Amino acid sequence: MMLRGSLENIGLVFIALLSAELKTTSWLRLIHGQVSAELAFQYDRVVWAAFGNQRGLPALDAVVLGLGKADFLLEEGPAPREQNLSLTVGELRAPGVPRCACAAPRCRSDDRSRRQCVP
Repeated sequence: MMLRGSLENIGLVFIALLSAELKTTSWLRLIHGQVSAELAFQYDRVVWAAFGNQRGLPALDAVVLGLGKADFLLEEGPAPREQNLSLTVGELRAPGVPRCACAAPRCRSDDRSRRQCVP
């Protein structure tokens, strides 16, 4: 399976929902001018993100903030060697919800700039 398009027309959440429906590992490659990023989805979770030299939650934040109009390629692929995220599609959909770098569901951090975990 391979799908191409623009996030401007579809949106990141729709792609995450589609990947969850496929019940497999999918890779999303994003390109906007000279900038690129990659996300990996496993079943209903975002499990890996890379944007430049950023990984994990900082990379996902950069994608959400800066690549909303990027072209994309979504295709099935192998699972990442290691996960640097663990967010459900529901957590991805919650705009304005503070997240820290630990990505723990019970983290109560509201300090997005320093990303301090508050268990």
